[in-house]
Amino acid sequence: MKITKELLIEKGARCEGLQQFARFFPSGFDGEWTRELQIKILTKTRLRRHFGWAVDAGVVPMWGMNGANLAGAGLAGAGLAGANLYRANLYRANLAGASLYRANLAGASLAGASLAGAWYTKETIFPKDFDSKAAGMVLEE
Repeated sequence: MKITKELLIEKGARCEGLQQFARFFPSGFDGEWTRELQIKILTKTRLRRHFGWAVDAGVVPMWGMNGANLAGAGLAGAGLAGANLYRANLYRANLAGASLYRANLAGASLAGASLAGAWYTKETIFPKDFDSKAAGMVLEE
């Protein structure tokens, strides 16, 4: 898979996303898009804010992250619409302001996670007995 600044411009990327891409991939990306790389980008870079856009624009596929250990991950503002986070360990993860539209969080460990201002839809699947309102999440109707 090859991702260049020109491809991102062609797909409609915005300035901030292009700058973040250039910081993380100064020569562009030419390699295999793996689950591990996806998790690294989501947890270790500011590209997490643009991940949902990249999936929607067809730039990258979204790997399922079921069972992933994302404990303590900095996912604030991450674009995780449609993400499969089934049984993921999100203990003490920062998901404040994240987009969780249609995400599957069934069985996920959300103890101590920050979800204030995170967006979700009626299609978002939460762990049993999870209270999205108490967590400060925002329902998009």
